[in-house]
Amino acid sequence: MSSSADNDSAEERELRQLRVAASDAGLDCRGNAEILSRRIRSYKQARVEQAYRYLLVVDFEATCESQNPDNYQHEIIEFPLVLLDLHEGKVVDKFHTYCRPKLHPKLSEFCRQFTGIEQDVVDSAPSFPAALAAVQAWLQHSDALTEPLALAADCQADVATFLRLQCSLDGIPVPAWAHYWVNLRITFQRHYALERKLNLSGMLAALGLEFEGRPHCGLDDAVNVAKIALQLAADGCRLLVNQRLDQNKSPYYWRPVYKAEAEAKLRSDAAAGGTTTSRQRGRRGRRHASPEAAAAEARLDDICDDETEESLSDLLYLVNLRNKCGGAGGSSTR
Repeated sequence: MSSSADNDSAEERELRQLRVAASDAGLDCRGNAEILSRRIRSYKQARVEQAYRYLLVVDFEATCESQNPDNYQHEIIEFPLVLLDLHEGKVVDKFHTYCRPKLHPKLSEFCRQFTGIEQDVVDSAPSFPAALAAVQAWLQHSDALTEPLALAADCQADVATFLRLQCSLDGIPVPAWAHYWVNLRITFQRHYALERKLNLSGMLAALGLEFEGRPHCGLDDAVNVAKIALQLAADGCRLLVNQRLDQNKSPYYWRPVYKAEAEAKLRSDAAAGGTTTSRQRGRRGRRHASPEAAAAEARLDDICDDETEESLSDLLYLVNLRNKCGGAGGSSTR
């Protein structure tokens, strides 16, 4: 009588052997054969030193229709960030806020069902400029901008489409930390030597990981993208930026970044003391103030000059966050 092992296919036997080898090495045993094989090979090589201390994972949600018309202007309505410490291999902080759209103030039924975001949530949310000011202050408070930091996303659309269009709509520059990013789909495909790129659910499945939360909730998506980034780092992948914003490259507005340019950018960031502007460096002495207080300061002049109802609402948002969180650091959520 044959055993069940005798009836296994060659692929099943290979997978079982790889899991045993991974277990013997004290490695994560989850994932398919391709993932496990690469994980074991990376383990046998010298430990990879990560290029960046901090990785900032983003996954925007934006206004949408069931069929977007030509030249439809998406507006960001959910702004989540997950800050990873790649040296420690863990999540160190999260930021989350909703944003109030102005071109499409009333969300479509499709958008509400797709994102799970209700109308009253965006009605009471800050404008995008106020949300971005809070993000900038949160990053400054975390010290993430004082060391080389890379942005990471599931694909190029988060920056090249959503963030670029939103900043253009509001007449503000794209923040310096978002000019380059790690497209994790490309990194994942290359590191594990896959034939094609996988989407978020495909990458999780290949790693043997479950999606946590609600799909198309921006924060839940960002948390799951962060899990993939941490697993890549644990499997010996040296995470480098591989795409950058190019405002002159219509219609996609991004271009690839090859290794030589990525390494040169890393050296430049390190020499400059991090992904930080001179104005931000001048404010480092006030790091003990809450990020919300710093954000309120950053927007105060504009708001005082423009005493519209929306501007005053933004100021109230920033002040309420300051009062809610006091002088303590930590996550900023709404």
